Amino acid sequence: MTSEQVATKQDVKADVSPPTYLPTEVVSDGQLIYENLVELELTEDWLMKKLKKQNIKSVEDVYFAQVQTNGSLYISLKDKARQSSP
Repeated sequence: MTSEQVATKQDVKADVSPPTYLPTEVVSDGQLIYENLVELELTEDWLMKKLKKQNIKSVEDVYFAQVQTNGSLYISLKDKARQSSP
């Protein structure tokens, strides 16, 4: 009879440190969610710099933005912002 043991996170050398952030919404339908920025200890300036790096000029062009667990920013644009002008 064989006895099996379940591998632990330590056995497989998995990262067990907690994430830097919980995924948190910071823009909803073009509106900044200030309370969530404050809770994450981030600023509007930080957000605008992230948007400018993606050539996004205004929060109003963003449909949804979320700070990810590693501190990066996921951005989904509104449809009109995705369309290029002729």
